[in-house]
Amino acid sequence: MNRVDLHIHSDGSHDGEFSARDIVHMGAELGMKALSITDHNTVKCVKDAVEAGEETGVEVLAGIEIECAFEGLVLHVLGYMIDFESPEYAALEATIVKRERTVGVKRVERLREMGIPIEVEDVAAVAKNGMFTGPIIASALFSKPEARAHPLLARYFNGESRNPLSDFYWDFVAYGKPAYVPNEYYSLKEIVGIIHHTGGVSVLAHPGAVIGGCPEALEGIAAEGVDGVEVYCSYHSREEAAFYLRRTRELGLIPTLGSDFHGYVKPSIRLGGCGYEDGDGLDLLYALKAAKG
Repeated sequence: MNRVDLHIHSDGSHDGEFSARDIVHMGAELGMKALSITDHNTVKCVKDAVEAGEETGVEVLAGIEIECAFEGLVLHVLGYMIDFESPEYAALEATIVKRERTVGVKRVERLREMGIPIEVEDVAAVAKNGMFTGPIIASALFSKPEARAHPLLARYFNGESRNPLSDFYWDFVAYGKPAYVPNEYYSLKEIVGIIHHTGGVSVLAHPGAVIGGCPEALEGIAAEGVDGVEVYCSYHSREEAAFYLRRTRELGLIPTLGSDFHGYVKPSIRLGGCGYEDGDGLDLLYALKAAKG
């Protein structure tokens, strides 16, 4: 286990299980030195995390994870050491939630057209903020007995999938998949600009999951002003981490680490399980903090 984890989701995210305060206390019990709550498109739980950090002695970096678009790719960008009280983040969240609600209903309609037994009402009963994300749709779907008998869903019940709720998103809802619905995203440049304007450092999350098919895009992403790359994470093999570390260094960017811990949505991902084998992670944290100046 690494003693630093800079990519964690609390129940402030639509798919997180634990409160920010509980996560910080969990980290303290594991002997962690620093962490960051990086909820999807919101900073509403950062204050609780910071306060819990003061109580436990765990250093908490104010963070966020934001979806954005770059040359046809949907990227996830992490912002660290941001001014989380800036009104820019409240405005950002309101806009994204509104767009996601519209797209979510269309996702369910696409799935129904494929013969998958899911209704809008099923998802609405479990959705946070009315957002019909992939994992939320899957949560509603997998609770239906008829889902177990559907041939397209067999892998989520037979043990083939380690993270069924998350994998459902990548199999059905992600870009290029059958239930994908185009969304109106902020551009990468806009998001990097907001993070920098609020005093933060921007990092591309889990590149193997979002640009794995076109790693050459990393150069263009760097040109948009991204400061770092999440080289060590739960999605990268040792070989992938080595590849992204080499490219990150070639581009003059900062390598970081994070587990993408959620709780029940990704049960195989452990808090602090970032896959960094060359130390406890404090060296990467220091390098990230140095970039802020």
